[in-house]
Amino acid sequence: MIHRNNSTFIQSATWNVSLPLLQRVVVVFMVVFVTACNEDDSVVSNVPPSAPSLTNPADGATDQSTTPTLSWTESTDGDGDEISYDIHLSTSNPPSLTSADVTGSSFTVATALENDTEYFWQVVAKDGNGGETSSDVWSFTTMADNGSPSAPNLSAPADQATGVSTLPELSWEASTDPDGDAVSYDVHLGTSNPPVLLQAGVMGTSLTPSSDLESDTEYFWQVIAKDGNGGETASAVRSFTTQPSNQAPTVPGLTDPAADATGVSITPTVSWMASTDADGDAIVYDLYLSDNTTPSLLQADISTTSFIVSTALVNETTYYWQVVAKDGNGGESASAVQSFTTEAQTTENVFDGNVIFFSNQSVVDFGANNYTQVTGGITVLTGSVTDLSPLSTLEKVDGNFLFSSFGGTSLAGLENLKEVGGFFALQNNSTVASLDALSSLESVGSLSFFNLPLIPNLDGLSSLTTFTDEGVGVKFQIRGLDLIENLNGLANLTTASGGMEISFNPKLTSIEGLAGLTSFEGSGIIISDNDLLASLKGLDNVTNINTLNSLSGNVTVEDNPMLTDFCSLFPLINSGNLAEADLKISGNGSNPAFNAITSCN
Repeated sequence: MIHRNNSTFIQSATWNVSLPLLQRVVVVFMVVFVTACNEDDSVVSNVPPSAPSLTNPADGATDQSTTPTLSWTESTDGDGDEISYDIHLSTSNPPSLTSADVTGSSFTVATALENDTEYFWQVVAKDGNGGETSSDVWSFTTMADNGSPSAPNLSAPADQATGVSTLPELSWEASTDPDGDAVSYDVHLGTSNPPVLLQAGVMGTSLTPSSDLESDTEYFWQVIAKDGNGGETASAVRSFTTQPSNQAPTVPGLTDPAADATGVSITPTVSWMASTDADGDAIVYDLYLSDNTTPSLLQADISTTSFIVSTALVNETTYYWQVVAKDGNGGESASAVQSFTTEAQTTENVFDGNVIFFSNQSVVDFGANNYTQVTGGITVLTGSVTDLSPLSTLEKVDGNFLFSSFGGTSLAGLENLKEVGGFFALQNNSTVASLDALSSLESVGSLSFFNLPLIPNLDGLSSLTTFTDEGVGVKFQIRGLDLIENLNGLANLTTASGGMEISFNPKLTSIEGLAGLTSFEGSGIIISDNDLLASLKGLDNVTNINTLNSLSGNVTVEDNPMLTDFCSLFPLINSGNLAEADLKISGNGSNPAFNAITSCN
């Protein structure tokens, strides 16, 4: 034996051995070559993975899909080897191999199984190093023979239809399934027949392609109804031809004001020549106008060839304008940009006295004088007055502005009215549907909106900050507005003279729009008969009610059936400006005692 470099060599040797009772035997020792291992080398046996546990279908389950998804809990391997699975599935037990080397913990049978048949299945986990462990064998029975859904009937576009939109809505009648299975649809669409799949698994009965089709092209389409259990039925194949490529309308020609015109009204009527469209499409226009050489959009989708600029422009200013014609199908053409300069600012044009409007013509006659101020009051006397647009220059009325009767649907024409010294009253009117024309109104002596069933909101009063008329009585009235839900249009109001009444507004849910209000210079507050109002939040900043007579300073809150939150009265009470004797609460959702409100904080 020879030792060399930690290796042991046993050399072969041959001896002739003579034994007493044996014949001469030559014993030959085979050469043994042994390579000694280092002391830290070892031989490790492979550990097989744990057995997978079957989860679905449950053992013995019935009425299963013919294309079921088999699932199990994943195995673990003590050696950290990667695990794959062999799926065994057949009608005999033990089941035969169906698919090998599956990863994950589920397997969907691709080829439909036989109906009403018992199947056995098993999963074998393998670690790739010879280790494998089998699950239990489970069984399930497939559903009875599946009936296919009825063929979907294509409805639109009609067969061989022409001029169809390049983004059409494909629709069909729903299929029915004899087994009551849920039906989905595969929609096929293409320029060849049979058409290719556009989208699978559509649950409704219509589909619009996600991108435009080619223009002037014949398309074929078909819908296949599927019941999720292997049953499917195809519709007939239909065709349609898309509309030709869209042609843009002709360029609109600007006519008035003329290019580079001067002395133009600050509320001009701009006009242009109508465009034409070779496809016969309806045309609308976008008007761009501003004091920038690249004008910004002023009004979109105008259906006529003129537009009145109702919001006054700035005097002695150059404006740029442009009109873009659109055909509704992506085609559009823009005019050149032209400019005009507005007229110089005129001195104040004052009418001294009172004005009564009893017809539209009387409004036109008065408006022709371009008065900016009336020292007296204005009364709209009859319902035959329907248009106030001739009053567009009016900025101030020193007296009252009363609508005893009015037949118009809006107050358009009062966009430049900033101040009414007396009472502004719009009452008992069933035609006015917007207050937006009052967007410049900054102060009024008193304000009354009473019995206005079509007014949806008070957003047109966003510039109103102050009531200036002093004295007792209700000076701020929001009563009988059937549609308003909040007072957000009054967000900039800080001071109200006289008392305030908010009553009989059936949809009013919030008065938080009064959050900027800090005081009432006059009498008190009445909030009553608002069916949906639940909180007085919005009065939180009111800390002062100046008492001008023995009846002033009262706060009356009554007959609001949903009202339960009175805590917003705490600051007014805490300031010492509302005594218990002056607070009247009754008929509400709750009616807290005075000391209950003082403990809100």
